[in-house]
Amino acid sequence: MSRHRWLITLAVAAGLGCSSLAQAEPASLGDGHGNSAFRAFGKFAKSWMADMEKRETGNRARPTLEHKGSRSYATYLGYSPEWNVEVKATGDRTAPYVGILHYQEQTFSCQDETTRRCNVVSSMPVTEVFPYRDGSWKY
Repeated sequence: MSRHRWLITLAVAAGLGCSSLAQAEPASLGDGHGNSAFRAFGKFAKSWMADMEKRETGNRARPTLEHKGSRSYATYLGYSPEWNVEVKATGDRTAPYVGILHYQEQTFSCQDETTRRCNVVSSMPVTEVFPYRDGSWKY
């Protein structure tokens, strides 16, 4: 592992909104800013995924309806409660770090229009990359 690469895994318990943080010890950067950028990205990613949870709630409330024969089915997009982040040094003065957020976008299919009995029918990995500029993470 590169001396400038750190990995945090955040597992968010489904429906409980709680998370646990396991942080690998980052190598010292010598400039002191890497550790604060690293911690700030954990908070930034948690906020981003909270927004994804809200988006999923909205998607579930307004699903796509499909009619097959006499039955109706609902589908909507959601997001896995498990995600992880990486922070890497870039060597660039204007954006010294990039934060990388990994999560899964999931398609749910429901047995009826109520979206009460739904299953994940497909999952796609998503990678979001954010620059660290002027002391904060940007999107």
